[in-house]
Formats: sequence, structure tokens, C-alpha cells
Amino acid sequence: MDQYILPANIHLPKKKHLKRHIGERPHKCNQCEYTSSQASNMKKHLKTHCAEKPHKCSQCNHEFSQAIHLMDHLKTHTGEKPHKCNQCNFASAIKGNLKTHLKTHGGEKSNKCKLCNFSSSYTSSLKTHLKTHTGKKSKKAH
Repeated sequence: MDQYILPANIHLPKKKHLKRHIGERPHKCNQCEYTSSQASNMKKHLKTHCAEKPHKCSQCNHEFSQAIHLMDHLKTHTGEKPHKCNQCNFASAIKGNLKTHLKTHGGEKSNKCKLCNFSSSYTSSLKTHLKTHTGKKSKKAH
């Protein structure tokens, strides 16, 4: 392998950061389909499965396992939607919702059912679909 000498002011990204860009996701949740390139993200994700949700919304009593999720949720009460789609009029209080929405413009349907040919841009749609295979009923909104 060739070696190159870089100028002193050039810094290469760390190996764990590079995994994010090459799609390597070695950390797999044992309770759902979530995968991550970094162990720290998996640790945070695992909190979503535990019953302990110490971060409570003062306006609607919705509970969260992580403070950052509560902070995102609070924007839904103010109507603040800083994350805007540059291709349509979609806007969201939560950055991740915009990221998922953008997949619909590209036709990307990365959430695929392993039992049939169903696929969707949205994880929530796949979760709802999977219930058709198990016979479980969906939760109804209150």
C-alpha cells in the first residue's frame, strides 16, 4: 500500500467517523432493525426500548428516554418547523423527519419487508405493514 505524507495542517477523519460514510453499520439492535456505525449511537438507541422515560413534556405528559427527543417534541407545541424541504412545502420540527421525507423525492424505499415485497421510505410504514404478517392490531390514536 502506498503511503503519503500529508501537510501538518491536514487531518484525516477518524475511522469511526468514516464508517458513517461508507455505510458500515456493525452495531445491531437485538430488539429491532436499528443499526449504527457507532457504539455510542447504539447505546442511546437502546434507551428507547427501556421502560424508563424520565424526560416528560410539561404540556402533554408525553415521555421520552432521551432529553434530545423531548427538546424536538417541544417544537411541535410551538409550531416551529425550522427543517424545510427544498423540493416541496414539507417542513418539520424534527430534522430526522425531513431526512426521511427527502427519501420520498428520490424514490428510495430502504425499509423492506423480509416476508414479502413491500417496501417504504418510512420505518413507521414498515412497522405497520409487519403487523399484517403477525395478525397484531395497530394502536389507535387517542
